[in-house]
Amino acid sequence: MQRSLEIKYINDTVGYGLFASRDFDLGQVVLCIKTPFAAVLATEKLEDTCAGCFRSASDEGRSAEGSQINVRACTGCKIVKYCDRTCQRKDWKLGHSLECPIYANLQPRILPVNVRAALRILLRFVSEKISPEEMELWKNLKSHIVEIRERSGEQWHRTVLSAKAVLEYSKEARERSAVPVTEEFVVESFAKMEVNTFNLTNAFNDRIGIYVHPYAALINHSCDYNAVVAFEGDQLSIKPLRPIKAGEQIYISYVDCTHPRDVRQKELLDRYFFTCECTKCQNAPTDPEDVFLVSNADEAAVSSAEQSARRQLEFAATATNHHVALRHLEEAVQELDATGVWPITRQPYPEIRDELFVTLLTVQQYHKALAHAIIRYRQVDPVLFPSPVHPTRRLHAWALVRLLTSIGDTSSEAVSVLQNLGVDMPLVLWSVLQWLAAHEKEACTPSLFQKTVKACQTELHKDFQAHGRDPSTMTKSDEDREWGKMDQFAKEILSNKG
Repeated sequence: MQRSLEIKYINDTVGYGLFASRDFDLGQVVLCIKTPFAAVLATEKLEDTCAGCFRSASDEGRSAEGSQINVRACTGCKIVKYCDRTCQRKDWKLGHSLECPIYANLQPRILPVNVRAALRILLRFVSEKISPEEMELWKNLKSHIVEIRERSGEQWHRTVLSAKAVLEYSKEARERSAVPVTEEFVVESFAKMEVNTFNLTNAFNDRIGIYVHPYAALINHSCDYNAVVAFEGDQLSIKPLRPIKAGEQIYISYVDCTHPRDVRQKELLDRYFFTCECTKCQNAPTDPEDVFLVSNADEAAVSSAEQSARRQLEFAATATNHHVALRHLEEAVQELDATGVWPITRQPYPEIRDELFVTLLTVQQYHKALAHAIIRYRQVDPVLFPSPVHPTRRLHAWALVRLLTSIGDTSSEAVSVLQNLGVDMPLVLWSVLQWLAAHEKEACTPSLFQKTVKACQTELHKDFQAHGRDPSTMTKSDEDREWGKMDQFAKEILSNKG
């Protein structure tokens, strides 16, 4: 584990935090943890994802050269799978040797992801596979167990039952160990995971499981965060969003900080049991996310439209039919547009657009999906994520690249409109890839993502050469001209939906 940080006590409310012991520039790694305390795949990912390197057989978790992952089940438990013997041996040594017979005895039942994580932590603890330093950090983490018990009796009941189950599953391992374990320790472990875990993600930010490490858990939240989390397989890295000076505290975001202060505050209080007092929260309502409602003359009508749009967003999230979800999302857009003043960069509009993009791809309405991707890339993300190294902005740009490269084969309506506008699609695609490449060294995205983008750019350059063209000769005026056409495309496609 890289140690360029210092643990410092802040106060009784916050506890501890991590502070930079030297300066960090963009592109440098603030913290790198190579071995997780526990990293466990979500149940739905067990089928096609390697439990050692967390690369997947079905999604974009593949090398830039396009080699496909082929996972095979552990012959013992037949629950977890691996892409090769190296990954299997690594995970076996890390903890699977301890849990494998338990999983095998439970077949065909598969334990929930949080139970598997707690079980692995306990088994590694009693088998003394966790260093005393890391175990001490884990024991000292805040659990908020009192708040959890008082707030939700049902949640507390589930936690206690899960702890008892983990104790039963680990009985043989505990009997062989001299390390004492109490039910209170396991209950507190579940409570700590509620507020101290990270979403384990692949190179393209798809959630694939949960990740636990007590040292990384010391990083506090700020809505004006200066660093982000990235995963390279089971390796966690913290990368700076802006230069960080020695002595500065390292902050990440626990929630989506593009939302207004009241939304952020409620989510942080409900989920993490604290009230944020960062500079961004203190400066509201002068921040763009909050100033809109304050300055609007018909605040009641605007507030009502927001509440209605958020309800439609919730309906869409729980809809079992994609077309029903699409209808709710479009109605949410109409609610906000009906105000006549709602900015497209103010939540929940961006969140609705993100969901619309995914849903439209699912129902194969690629022309509308492309229109939303253009607006997001051109008008929304530069405002919400001003830094070009922000992973969300870069991932959205890559989504646009993916759609542009495949649109000709999937949507004749989109191609027809683009052709009528005279869009030079290769130049548009090249400009997005060039934007991604320009900030590659400082980017807060995993190396696999960067390699995949680079491979796409190389292939496109070959296509240009095959047609006797040189994309490097494209001028700023050429780029502006083509993007003007793309903006017109988005306007025409969405003219009836706002």
